[in-house]
Amino acid sequence: MSIKATILVAMDQNRAIGRNNQLLCDLPQDLKAFKEMTINQVVIMGRKTQESLHNGYLDKRHNIVITSHENLGDDRLIITHSPIQALLRANVIVQNSNNIATGIFVIGGQQIYQEFIKQDLVDKIIITQILHKFEQCDAFFPQLELDNWHLANKPVKITDGDYKTERHVYAKIEA
Repeated sequence: MSIKATILVAMDQNRAIGRNNQLLCDLPQDLKAFKEMTINQVVIMGRKTQESLHNGYLDKRHNIVITSHENLGDDRLIITHSPIQALLRANVIVQNSNNIATGIFVIGGQQIYQEFIKQDLVDKIIITQILHKFEQCDAFFPQLELDNWHLANKPVKITDGDYKTERHVYAKIEA
């Protein structure tokens, strides 16, 4: 498969990404950057992530949900049953969008991230590293085999809301 996805994730220093199906904290600048990156693009997520969204849907984006369910009760959602099926559908959207949609972003959660990395379906990972350790988290980002990735940017520390963060962009090293 030629076109791969980009993972977008915010995680703490223990790789935690969520607690009780919610984000760890409010990062207004990161959410603004997320919206700017994903507007008019394709976002792929698992059902739990979709359920955690304010309206169960991200406006002005093509929402693909990977789930075992046949219907989630919202015809704005594109239902798929595997990461490969989701990526194939995303590729069709990109090819038919007249260059409006050019990006495919995987936005969570834990199981979806694991599967996309394990099946080698991503070529870029954009991590907002929260320089904090949160308690009682129940969702984590998988450990990366850093031999397969290189840091493609110089991380810049910023204060976002009540937390200090760094943005790390990892690009896949192709054999």
